[in-house]
Amino acid sequence: MVAKNEDGEYAAYCGLWYCPVTDYAYVEPLCVIPAYRGRGLGRAVLVEALKRSHALGAKAYVISDLPIYKTIGFEQHSNYSFYWRHH
Repeated sequence: MVAKNEDGEYAAYCGLWYCPVTDYAYVEPLCVIPAYRGRGLGRAVLVEALKRSHALGAKAYVISDLPIYKTIGFEQHSNYSFYWRHH
């Protein structure tokens, strides 16, 4: 999902990937260009992504800890650990 400004430039983005095998919709990343923050664009693209995932029959699944997810009703389900090695 994207939100554009009046000049057609990207202002906000929310990714949505649906997996029909698990019926999960992966809703991330959520990004708002700094100049457009505080205008509700992040919430708007996130809500649209959730509406579309619901229309597919999916359960939403977010793998991020951004505070906005909790403000719209998401609850922490489990913890994940990620490992990487610097080269």
